[in-house]
Amino acid sequence: MIIPAVAAGWLATRYGAKRFLLCAMMINSVVGCLIPTLAAFGSIWVIICRGIQGFCNGFVLPSLYALFGKWIPAYERSRCMGFIYSGGIIGVITSNLLSGYVANTEFGWPAIFYMYSIFGIMWCLLFWIFGENSPASHKTISQEEKKYIQLSLSTQEKKKLATPWKKIFTSTCFLSLIIAECGDHFAYYLLVSQIPNYLKHIVKLGISNNGLISSLPHIVSWILIYILSYISDKLISSQTLSITATRKSVAAVGIIVPAISLTALAFCGPEDNIKAIIFLVVGLSVETAVAYSGIYVNSVDLSPNHAGILGGICNQFSKLCSALGPVVVHFVLTSDVNLNQWKTLFFITTAVKFCTGTVFVLFGSAEIQPWNYEIDISTKSAKPAKDYVAVETTEVNSTGL
Repeated sequence: MIIPAVAAGWLATRYGAKRFLLCAMMINSVVGCLIPTLAAFGSIWVIICRGIQGFCNGFVLPSLYALFGKWIPAYERSRCMGFIYSGGIIGVITSNLLSGYVANTEFGWPAIFYMYSIFGIMWCLLFWIFGENSPASHKTISQEEKKYIQLSLSTQEKKKLATPWKKIFTSTCFLSLIIAECGDHFAYYLLVSQIPNYLKHIVKLGISNNGLISSLPHIVSWILIYILSYISDKLISSQTLSITATRKSVAAVGIIVPAISLTALAFCGPEDNIKAIIFLVVGLSVETAVAYSGIYVNSVDLSPNHAGILGGICNQFSKLCSALGPVVVHFVLTSDVNLNQWKTLFFITTAVKFCTGTVFVLFGSAEIQPWNYEIDISTKSAKPAKDYVAVETTEVNSTGL
């Protein structure tokens, strides 16, 4: 998943995100359907299939970011992207429920792969029919909606974009975003992977209750995403706060609340199981909701035209940092029943999240960067997608024309 992220962002920006997103999802679905059959020929084939799926998944997020930059005005960005990201949370919850049920049918575990592959292929068919790279190239949306989106982004026709790599990697606000996303992924994946162990060995929950409590942060974060997204867009559209102030305010919530919750969690023992569960759910759900509704949208804020590239870069670095979580757990948590070691683990997670989030609050921005508009006039041989260059404006209100 990590390897193609930056390249995928550039390709989606340069040649149109629809084709890459569609191909990635279709290949992923078809390969998933083959896994049960190929598993009979040895585990190496399963590993190869999973490798192909991981490679294709690396194109999904950057392609989505490229589409976000062309379709979502600033006044609706938190709500739209929050709604889209919440689909992943719903997917986790429903897949956990469906997989167990399907595996117990007469078709057995292979039916799980067939079911999700069919879902994926159905999505590809719908996206092929209804999806487009930009409002300008969409044939079925109303003229009123198309005009509203284009005016909100103040689009310019058929401009060929240069990719200002040096300016991107020397942009203070973008570097602060990378750091914030790295801290978020590190904290999120570490906590998610260790919640069942903590609930089992410290809180002393049984297997059935453990599964239920482990899913609670996902359910609560799903609700919070809608609340925070709505509040963010209202603050922006009413001009109560600027986009930058709104993003930083949301990020501050994502620093303070998880820091308090995880610190309190570190001092909970087996006798404080109810408190521990509350602190755990609050800390992780707020951290997740803030990331989806206030942090990840910032790539599109900084450069709608290069959102796919920025999203790919952030995704690549943050996934690498998420892999550090198991390493930290290996060295810190040598005994699952040692409360002091759990305290150390929570303190480390809190410190990483606090420091990386503070960098974003201090140095981040949601203003469109000057390099967003750079036009490539030197390359004549390339044939990028005939699309529109997004040049965002705040002159259109959030309710329409």
